[in-house]
Amino acid sequence: MKLRSTLWVTALALPVLACGRERPETRAGDTVADIVPHAPVVTRDTTRPASALTTIAACDTIARVLRTLQPEAITPWAGRVAANARPGYQPPCGAEARGDVRTLPAISQADSALATALGWTIEPRPASDDAFSAKLTMRREGVVCYVLSTWNDASGGAARGLPPYSYRITVHCEPEVAQIVAPGPSPPATTAVPGPVGAPQDSVTKRPVPAPAPDLPTRERVLGPFTWRGSEVRCVVTEAWLGPDTTVAALRVIDAHNAVLYQETFSVAAGTTGLEEQLGVVPVLLEASDGAALMLNEDYVPSAPMGGASRKLLAWKDGRMQPLSPALTVYGEFANLPKGDKPSTVRLLRGNLMPIHVWAYSFVVLVSLEVRLTAFAAGDAEPLRPALQIDTLSGLAVLPISDPVLSSPQHREEAQRVMLYRSPTGSAGEAVQVRRTSQIQYGPAYGRVRLDRDAQGRFVSIEAGVVRLRVTIDGKTGFVEANDFSAIGLGSAG
Repeated sequence: MKLRSTLWVTALALPVLACGRERPETRAGDTVADIVPHAPVVTRDTTRPASALTTIAACDTIARVLRTLQPEAITPWAGRVAANARPGYQPPCGAEARGDVRTLPAISQADSALATALGWTIEPRPASDDAFSAKLTMRREGVVCYVLSTWNDASGGAARGLPPYSYRITVHCEPEVAQIVAPGPSPPATTAVPGPVGAPQDSVTKRPVPAPAPDLPTRERVLGPFTWRGSEVRCVVTEAWLGPDTTVAALRVIDAHNAVLYQETFSVAAGTTGLEEQLGVVPVLLEASDGAALMLNEDYVPSAPMGGASRKLLAWKDGRMQPLSPALTVYGEFANLPKGDKPSTVRLLRGNLMPIHVWAYSFVVLVSLEVRLTAFAAGDAEPLRPALQIDTLSGLAVLPISDPVLSSPQHREEAQRVMLYRSPTGSAGEAVQVRRTSQIQYGPAYGRVRLDRDAQGRFVSIEAGVVRLRVTIDGKTGFVEANDFSAIGLGSAG
């Protein structure tokens, strides 16, 4: 595993497991125009100069070019024309494709292969903070298209949720010139027009989801359905955008009768050239031995390396849908879960365990969190708790490790002495000599794991503190502390 920043993974990317009316999987030969009537309402009102390229025509061309790259899947999408839009209104549209980077033209990624094939005007690329992503802006006859490409190598990358050597490319196109909405008894142009996903009069809550900002356009996407407790639920995501930046501004969960089961809003702030922060949300159904929960995978960008990702679990308690805790975060990453028995589901490991990789600067600490849905429904104050193997003598948790940061032997001293303790906590031990040629085995670590809630109550962080690391040096086994890590060949990162 290779941990890294994902600064360019934006909310434009759609969940691979989710399926909704806005971006259905298509058959060979389908075009964007084929799916426009089934897309959610969008109120970004723009017009185009006479004889200019239409957004739908641009997206159809892009979809055809993407198919020449032989992707594993391609999903075009388009916004529906609002009832109060002027003649000539052009809805935003786009496409997403994913496939294997090894099938792309030599020495290229999906974004450069698409741009080369199209031959459209390309704006200068922004500097990227991630070696596994790129984005560019293309313009053609009054249409502007924003392209985001992410990919993985053998050990991982920025295409989250996809296997090694996968890529994901998303394209969002819109007209360049704003159109004024025709007056009438309809919502303002900056809010989503009520559609079939809106809450009816007998819904659980009659409060509309507030608009994120009066000066930013929004649109809605419907994700799901998810079969839960014998019925279907969907997630309605309200997105706001500014230029190439898109963020989730609100989310609500509805049942088959459009009753609102859960909703929340997120802050949106506009900067000088785009949004100050972008949030992407991917909902999946989480299966456990004692029930199921709706898991919201959230990604904030920009964020620090190995940060920005969080998970929120929604389950039933006292007759309504509630979060088990504030959003879970970790300095590291959430390990992938196996697919569940039904579409758009993942499954906890045996014992209802969620595996988590906590970065400890010199290696990854493998931690599991027990998800206790039955206890949550019964009012237990600890529905989430670390599942740990405890060393009976020291009382510390025994923590498996992986991916140690190893320093190069030529950068080490010829010989160093380190203190090799006999136990994880005791003071007894002996000084041993470590040479450049010494054979060393690392792990497990011994330490403490806790769930740390922030002062505002927005997040719960999974923290792992290492007390000592068990090592074997030239056949001699003992425990070392962090101040001797460099002497035994461990570097530090992050």
